[in-house]
Amino acid sequence: MKDFISKKKVIFLFISLFLSFVLSFWFVFYFFIKDSKIFLNPSKNVKNVDSSSEIKTISTPCRTVSLLPEPDLKHSVQRIKKLDKLMNSPIDWVFRDIHGNVVDFYCLRGKKILIINFWASWCPPCIEELPSLSRLAKNNPNEILVIAISTEPLEVIKNFLSRSFADLSPHLKIAQVGKKTYLKYFPDDQLPTTYIFNKEGLLKVKELGTRDWSEKRLVQQILNLP
Repeated sequence: MKDFISKKKVIFLFISLFLSFVLSFWFVFYFFIKDSKIFLNPSKNVKNVDSSSEIKTISTPCRTVSLLPEPDLKHSVQRIKKLDKLMNSPIDWVFRDIHGNVVDFYCLRGKKILIINFWASWCPPCIEELPSLSRLAKNNPNEILVIAISTEPLEVIKNFLSRSFADLSPHLKIAQVGKKTYLKYFPDDQLPTTYIFNKEGLLKVKELGTRDWSEKRLVQQILNLP
């Protein structure tokens, strides 16, 4: 009888250890691997890639670039570090505007000041400042490149502009990028947010909210950026 009880204890102990191992493995898998979209669901990951803005391999006037999509940034600390990087390392970003034209910030180094404005069609302050961004781009085509970027679907952007802003200057570049591409380079800020880079590609100004970007004194300050 005692031998039978001892065997039961051994079996029970074995089962307990096995279940503990399974639960431990599940814990590690869930909390450390679950964020890998490619590992868990490769078809879903491919579906979310925006081919109009996230380019794997492309030739620009300056170079041939091979790009790989990166996972979403989920922590505010990582996003804050993006600003420090933009201020100390030249921005290096390649994408297409809404007309399919390639924009390569590397090609601008030493040539033009870069202004990137993030906006959305549902954002009244964004809509309010679009005309002034258009005037800024139109009046300073040789010194400044102005790009207005939205993460909305491409068709939403095109339809909105055709209805409300058909007279925007062609010097104002309009682009659509996926949220993942946006977070790869910039913190997740409120709209509108404008970033101004000097001719070396370094971030010099970050402006939250609406401004009249065609105001003469402001334009002069931008042109005089060190």
